[in-house]
Amino acid sequence: MYTSLEAKNLENTYISEINFDYSAKGWKISYKLMIDLNGNNTYDENEKSNESENSGLEY
Repeated sequence: MYTSLEAKNLENTYISEINFDYSAKGWKISYKLMIDLNGNNTYDENEKSNESENSGLEY
């Protein structure tokens, strides 16, 4: 069985962390998003406060 996951981010929004965990219950995917406020395509220390809390899904 094959499964695919597609995600589209808004402009200047990046995934700063992603975790894939597998257990007897199935997969849990959790992630954090970061917004690049100054548009320089890097994760600056001063932008760390804009990082989201963990979001995720299970299946």
